[in-house]
Formats: sequence, structure tokens, C-alpha cells
Amino acid sequence: MAVNTLAVLENRAKQGAGTDYEVRRARAALAQAKLRLNSLRREYQRGSVKLAAYWGETTPKWIVLEGDLYQFREVVSYEELYREAQSSPAIAVFASEARIRDAELALLKTQSISDINWQLGVRQFENSDDTAFVAGLSIPLFSGTRKTGAVKAARAAQNEVVFEQASAQLKMHVQLFEAYSQRAQHLAAVNAYRNTILPELSASLRATQHAYEAGRYSYIELIAVQRELLNAKQALIENAAAASLNQSTIEQLVAKPLTPRK
Repeated sequence: MAVNTLAVLENRAKQGAGTDYEVRRARAALAQAKLRLNSLRREYQRGSVKLAAYWGETTPKWIVLEGDLYQFREVVSYEELYREAQSSPAIAVFASEARIRDAELALLKTQSISDINWQLGVRQFENSDDTAFVAGLSIPLFSGTRKTGAVKAARAAQNEVVFEQASAQLKMHVQLFEAYSQRAQHLAAVNAYRNTILPELSASLRATQHAYEAGRYSYIELIAVQRELLNAKQALIENAAAASLNQSTIEQLVAKPLTPRK
């Protein structure tokens, strides 16, 4: 875009319809655009090296990365996503831990009963040669106090697991809803930029260029429309990237990929 604008301005200057300062500003704008392009290329190289590191490589093996930034997956209602997230491995860990704590508490309660020992037998009296049945009951000293403390500790551990599970579910609910809401917000922006804003600004730029070449618009008006179009294109990319990141967060929380669009 900056190259084409400079060519138009230089042509107008040769014909006497343009000014020298407009040509100089266009050259400066082209130099700035080249700097920005070089910065983006360097950023792409750094990102490629970081991506290659995930596969244990120091140098990227690919030439071009393929993908569609505007290909999004289907997302069901938030209520259904939340139900799926509640059965995810992260929450299932707490359920498993709760069952262990329940078993420990039940075992301690049964042990307090098994500590009572009964003794049955027959006793013979030497003086009279009489015999009698005898029964005995033995209870360990201070066992009740020890068992009560152990049961209280086990019950406290059980309550702690329940609390941690409820806290984890609440935190997951907030994170999932934020990702779900932000994704919908960014997708609405993507659709608006692709279907309305960019087509309108592109048409406006074409009309402004024709009007400028005909001498009806100034260079400042032409640059303003160009800047609006470039900003809109950048906003489209940023919203699409943000929607993809939120989509990844949703998939992580529900522990499964979303359904691809058909």
C-alpha cells in the first residue's frame, strides 16, 4: 500500500499536480512500513524457534506454517460446557480423594469397636472342686480419647477435601465463563470486521484514491483512510487470535477438543 501511494504521488509530482512535501512524507511512510515489516519477520523467526523447541529441535524444519486463523470450532451452550468440565480429570481428582477420606473415617470408626476384647472360659475352685463359667471384657486405657482425636482429624481432612473441591469448581466456573464470554465477544468482532468494516473501508479507500488522483481530495485524507484500513486489518487478526486462545482455554478446562465446524 505504501509503495503504490508513493508511485502515485511521484507521478502526480512529475505532472505538476502534486507537491514535494507529499512525496517526502510518502517516502518516510514507506521507510516506516519497511521497518515494521522487518520487525514482524524477526518476530516470526523468534516464534518459529520457540515452536520448534516443543519438538526438541533447535532449528525449525518447516518452510511455511499452515493453518487458518479464521477457522473456529463449534461451541455448545455454556451450561453444557460446565457439565463437561465438572467431570474433567482435574475435578475427578478431588472426588477420588474424597472417597479415600470417607474410607479412612469409616475404618477408624470400626477400629474403635474392634479394640474391645471379650474373654470366655471355665474356672475351677481348689477348695471346693467347683467349676464356673467366667467372662472378661478388656478395653485399652485411654483408647477412647485416642480414637476420638483420630476421628476428628480424619473428619477434618474429609471436610478439607470437600472445601477444596468446591473451591476448585468455583474457580473453574469463573475461568470457563470468562473464556466462553470473551470468545463470543471476539468472534462477534471478527464477523463484523470481515463482513462489514473491512469491505466498507476498502471501498472507501478505492474511492478516496480516485478522488485524490482527480485532485478532489488531499494527501492527508488519503493517508487517513489508508491508516483506518490497516488498523482494521490488524484488529481483525488480533480478535481472531484472541478467539483462538479462548477456544484453547475452553478445551483445556473441559479436557477434550471441541467439534470442528462442518
